[in-house]
Amino acid sequence: MTTFDTVLRSMAAMQLLFLAALLLMRARQDGALRFASLLPVGLAAFMITSAPLPRGTLEPFGLPLTIVCVANPAWFWIFAKAWFDDGFRPGVREAAAIAGMIAIGLAHELGGPPSLLVDVLFKGAILGFIGMAVVKVVGDRRTDLVERRRRARVAFVLAVFAYAAVGVALQAVYDGRLPAPIVRLNIGLILVVAFGLSMALATAVLQRGARPSAMRATQPAPVISSLPPADDALITRIRDAMEVRQLYHDESLTVASLARALGSQEYRVRRAINQGLGYRNFNDFLHRYRLDEASARLRSQPHLPVLTIALDVGFGSIGPFNRAFRSRFGCTPTEYRGRRAASDPVLEPQALTP
Repeated sequence: MTTFDTVLRSMAAMQLLFLAALLLMRARQDGALRFASLLPVGLAAFMITSAPLPRGTLEPFGLPLTIVCVANPAWFWIFAKAWFDDGFRPGVREAAAIAGMIAIGLAHELGGPPSLLVDVLFKGAILGFIGMAVVKVVGDRRTDLVERRRRARVAFVLAVFAYAAVGVALQAVYDGRLPAPIVRLNIGLILVVAFGLSMALATAVLQRGARPSAMRATQPAPVISSLPPADDALITRIRDAMEVRQLYHDESLTVASLARALGSQEYRVRRAINQGLGYRNFNDFLHRYRLDEASARLRSQPHLPVLTIALDVGFGSIGPFNRAFRSRFGCTPTEYRGRRAASDPVLEPQALTP
C-alpha cells in the first residue's frame, strides 16, 4: 500500500469518526441520530479492514473490526431510517436483521474463499438492505411535512441508484477486482460525502437547534407569524376540520385528501401544518387528535372495548394504536384505563427522550 493510499484511508476514517461524533452530539436534541452514527463507524472500519495490510497486522482487533464492517449494509438501512424518521427507535426486527447480516458477512469473509451459496446470500443481503432503505425513504415521503427533507429523500434515492449502478457495472467489468485508481476514487467519494454531512451537522450543533417534536405537546404549537396571511387563515380551517368536523376519524386521511376537503393545495396544507402548527410528520399530527380522543374515551367509557375505541378514532387496527398510545403515554391503553379506574393521578403524555 502506497503512502498516498495510507493517507487517503486515514483521512477518510478520521472524517467518518468525526461525523459519528457529530451525530452523537446532535442526538442530544434528536435521539434517532445516535443510531445513524453506526454507519460512519462501520465505514471507518471498512477503511481499515479493506487495506492491503500484512497478515496479522490488525490482531487482536481484526475480528471486532470485521464484525462492524460486514454489517455496513444493515448500518446503511438503520442510517436511512434514523436520518429521515424523527421518532425512529430500533426494535427486535432491526436487531435480528443486523445479527443475520453479521452472520452471513462473517461466513463470507472468514475461512477462505466463500462457497457459491454463501456468496449469493451475502450479495443478496446487501441488495436487500439497500432496497429496504430506499423503500423506507420513498414510502415515508407522503407523510413528511418538511419540504427540504422531502427533496432530500429524492436526492438520497437517486444517489443510491447511481452509486449502485456504477458499482455493479464496475464489478462486472473488472470481475470483482477493482484497480487501485477506482478504489481510491471510491474512498475519496466517501470522504467528500462525510465531509459535507459533517459541515451540515456542525452548523446545526453550533446553532443548538432541535427538531420540534409535536408528540411532546398536547396542544398545537403557536402559529408562526412569518407565514403568508392566506396560510394563517388556512391554519384556522385545518383546526376546524380536525377539532369540529373530526376528519381524523377517517382512517385513510392523507395530506392530499385533507387538502381536497379544505379546497386548498397540498403543498400549502403541508406548510401550514409544519411551519404553523409545528409538526414534521402528518401521522404525528393525526395521532395527536386521535390519542386525545382515545384517552378521554378510555376514561369516560370504561366498558367499551379498546379495539372499538381504536377503530372509532381512526386507527385501522389495534397494533398501530397500541404502539402510538405507548409512545405518548408510556403504557398500553388497557394499563391506562386500569390506572384511571384505580384513581391514579391523571397520566400526562411522556416527553420523548432526546
